[in-house]
Amino acid sequence: MAALSTEATEIAWAPDGKHLYLQGWGSDYPWTEVVDAERIEITAHLAGQYLVAAWQGDGPPLAVSARNHGGPSTLVEVVEMDSWKVVAHWTASGYAEVIAAP
Repeated sequence: MAALSTEATEIAWAPDGKHLYLQGWGSDYPWTEVVDAERIEITAHLAGQYLVAAWQGDGPPLAVSARNHGGPSTLVEVVEMDSWKVVAHWTASGYAEVIAAP
């Protein structure tokens, strides 16, 4: 058993099985803290991203974020799980969410 102090309101496993996503909301944006599940240590804080696990058919698992602030479009970003950097992004018209199926 372990404990970690955080302001997160949600928790999820990353698709690599080695990290946890602690998620919450700032004043007007989401954020995700990436936690090394073995050491129970925050390794990255991703402001503006609410990561979820996703899969690309036969390809490797992905970390994906979608956010909309009530406006006319949603920003979708794919995050590389080794560096936690955005490697692809696009805008969807209207409100959109990422649906992950195992």
